[in-house]
Amino acid sequence: MDEERFRQAIGNLISNALRYAKMEIELGVQVEEKRIGIYVEDDGPGVLDSQLQSIFTRFEKGNLGQTGLGLAIVQRIMEQHGGEAVAENRESGFRVILWFQKS
Repeated sequence: MDEERFRQAIGNLISNALRYAKMEIELGVQVEEKRIGIYVEDDGPGVLDSQLQSIFTRFEKGNLGQTGLGLAIVQRIMEQHGGEAVAENRESGFRVILWFQKS
């Protein structure tokens, strides 16, 4: 993966989390048999279920009226490098995880 584009993806995730989190942001790694995930999780209000399916769509309006461009860029970077970006509401907040295939 292109290092500069990877940094951009992570930076966009952190920036997005800082906008919505109440107090805490957690960065972590999740390892599965065939893939590795890097995630950013916040303790914010999460996303409406109706918005969750389109969270990576360019110019989708978010809870605070943001354009959603940051997450659209994250997904595009991941797809260009054979990965996947997944967004999910959690019991304690919202999480975006970037999945990479193990080599």
